[in-house]
Amino acid sequence: MSAVELGGLPYKIPLAVGYPYMITTNIDFADGIVNGAIGVLKNIELLTEDEHYAELEAQNEPVDEFPVEMVGQRCRLKAKPHVICKRDVLGFKWTPVTTRSANIPLGPKIKCRRIQFLIMTAYAITIQKSQGGTFDKILYRYDKS
Repeated sequence: MSAVELGGLPYKIPLAVGYPYMITTNIDFADGIVNGAIGVLKNIELLTEDEHYAELEAQNEPVDEFPVEMVGQRCRLKAKPHVICKRDVLGFKWTPVTTRSANIPLGPKIKCRRIQFLIMTAYAITIQKSQGGTFDKILYRYDKS
């Protein structure tokens, strides 16, 4: 099935702590958790069958008007009681990103509900997706042909 048939969710997301991931949809525009924001995966929590959290820490400094501390500030404030209970595992600068669900019709009588994080790996991204980002290191391949 294509991503369109799966409610816009990719078939598979490899998750690895310490690697960069990109948000793939606007989760909270006012809080800065928007499509294209990149963070490093710090932790994955499996809470219930339907609810999971992935904590991300901002990787790149956005443009000057949006300092990193402001991105995800409201989300971190809401999660503060949870972080305090698990301060030996969770970081106060980490922004929790929850799963979202999509209902996928598989036939006239068969329906499927898919639960997934709205992130994708960002270890290697295109020039178009990197516009506006600040990076410590880049690799650019230039061929004349």
